[in-house]
Amino acid sequence: MGHEIGVAFEEELDAKQFLPRDSVEAYYSLETIDLANMEGNILHVEDSAVDRRLLTHYLADTRVIVRSADTLEEAKQKAREGFDLVVTDLSLPDGEGLELVDWLRDNGILTPIIVLTADTSPATRKRLSSAEIDGYLTKPVDPATLQRTVTEYLRVADDRSATAGDGALRDLA
Repeated sequence: MGHEIGVAFEEELDAKQFLPRDSVEAYYSLETIDLANMEGNILHVEDSAVDRRLLTHYLADTRVIVRSADTLEEAKQKAREGFDLVVTDLSLPDGEGLELVDWLRDNGILTPIIVLTADTSPATRKRLSSAEIDGYLTKPVDPATLQRTVTEYLRVADDRSATAGDGALRDLA
């Protein structure tokens, strides 16, 4: 025998009607992002010119500097310059983004890494879960999801040495 505790109303209520109109979105958003103060350096490894332009466009209202590489080899060269975050496509013309991940970790580079992929198969998810990455996003990525993700990792970029490869893979979408 179950019991219910609560208040019953004769008519359905919409909680949004009790909030000021201009603050409704803030109440229901996951977090507020201050784009104007977001800063850092990102290495974006992507062979699609359209996807490279999209990521840069999504971060245009920030102070984030995006350097791009369209191949695995170019990414390895640029990675030596130091970045706060690496965002890499899973499929590259000369290899895989996970090869870059292995190379970075083998060379002691503990920068946070986010993998972008359009492949949502269980096999790909399993491969990503065993890689030393911090999370992944499924393409196409919407601007708000990308901005929240970048904000999170740029905030913690200086403290990565203690948590890299901790096995806490997350689907960030």
